[in-house]
Parts: sequence; C-alpha cells; structure tokens
Amino acid sequence: MSETNDGSDAPQATDSGQEGGDQEADNKSLKDAPDAHNEGDASEGGADVPRDSDSSQERGEEADNKSLGDAGEDTSGDVSDTEKTGDDVEKNVEINFGPNADRNGISDHSIDVLKNIAKEAGETSIIVTSTTRSPEDQARIMYNNCETHGADSQKNLYGPSGDKVVEEYEKAQEDNKGREETIEAMKDKINEVGPQNVSRHCGDPTEKNVVDVAPSSVTNNDKFKESAEKAEKDGTVEKYIDYPTDPAHHFEIRQPGK
Repeated sequence: MSETNDGSDAPQATDSGQEGGDQEADNKSLKDAPDAHNEGDASEGGADVPRDSDSSQERGEEADNKSLGDAGEDTSGDVSDTEKTGDDVEKNVEINFGPNADRNGISDHSIDVLKNIAKEAGETSIIVTSTTRSPEDQARIMYNNCETHGADSQKNLYGPSGDKVVEEYEKAQEDNKGREETIEAMKDKINEVGPQNVSRHCGDPTEKNVVDVAPSSVTNNDKFKESAEKAEKDGTVEKYIDYPTDPAHHFEIRQPGK
C-alpha cells in the first residue's frame, strides 16, 4: 500500500505504488514486515514484508513495523486492458489495467471490491498499476524506486529482506554496473531471500490479492481514501495503505474461503 508490508521476512510493500511510471511501495508500512514478525505486504507480505506497494512509489510498480515494502507502480496513463462488463455499466465504474499490471493476478471478487470502493467515492474509473509480481517485476520496480526516490527511502519502506535487495542496488552503483545488470543482481537476491518475504505482491494470489491503484487515476483521493478505509474497517479489505503514505492506494484483499 507499503505498499503495505513483509511476512516472515515479509515484504514491505506494496511495491503498492512507488512506481510512478512503473509505480511501485505499513506505515505502508510494510514496516509490518514479516521478517520481523513472520507476518506476511508492499509493497506488497512475507517476512520482510513491506512497508510497501507496484503501486506506488514508482508512480506511474513489512518485519515489525518495517513492512513489506509494497511500493506501487505508477503506470498512470497507458491502459493495456479495460474491462467493461454489464456489471461495470450498472455500477458505472471501469477498472483499467496499466501495462505492468497482470489482470490474471486479480480475482473477480477483488474487482467487485474495488468497484464498490470507487463507486462510493464517486469515481467512474480507476487504473490498477500493480497486482501479482514476479521476482523480475519486483526487482525492476525496486530499481526504479531507488533511482527516483533514493536507496534510503526504500530501506524505510521495506523490511529486512527488502533491505538486502536494496543493498544489492547500492553495491551495483559502487561497481558502476548498468541498469540491466543491476536489476538482474536484485532479482537474484529476491529469489535468494524469498520473493514473498520482500513484497506481498509476490505472494499467492489465490489467497490474497495485492493491488495498487494509481492516485493519478482518482479524481478525489481524499474521498477515495475514506471509502477504502471504510472497506478496511468492515473487513472487506484486509489491509489498506493510503496515498500519499504509499506512492499508490495499496490494497490487500483476502480471497473468499482463504
């Protein structure tokens, strides 16, 4: 939310939105990270689960109080998929997906939850910038956020496991490595410590959907926040990290029966 947040080593996250363009991020924190608690995001959890959300700090992709950094990925703008069903028409809300958001990573149940939140806030459409993330996606988002916001900001967002990934970025900078080589090193570290421990966005989507919504796609972020917090209070949403606490509106939605 951030992104958020880390289970056992759970993420901090919600790469829930720091990615502004590639928007990625409990105080979102994914400072709720599991690494500290073994609670699972971002970002986002997992142990290190973020304080995150591919929400998102990348405007545009948690550990005791250091949540799985679930920084969001901000892909505001380009929409790769726009779903408009009869139900959408009835609710007058469209859920759009940014180019880096995996539509298969979000269930119809979660779509309905987001529609209801948006409808209550008076929104007619929103853009989802991040859902389930692969280790490659998570590495890219964290790299972009480090470039945009600085490595220290990412350490504040993610839990212990996520911090190890950020340290790979710092080492690569010292060695003057290029973007692709750096992202590859960060991906390797994510696989080593466990993706689910870095960001909740890397967790099992059949149990929990972790979703980032671009603030730039919301006309009134204050009303949207109020609606989202209401959904969290009544249990419809398991965890919500607001914008601008997270670079994106970060949601963790438990799936029915899980």
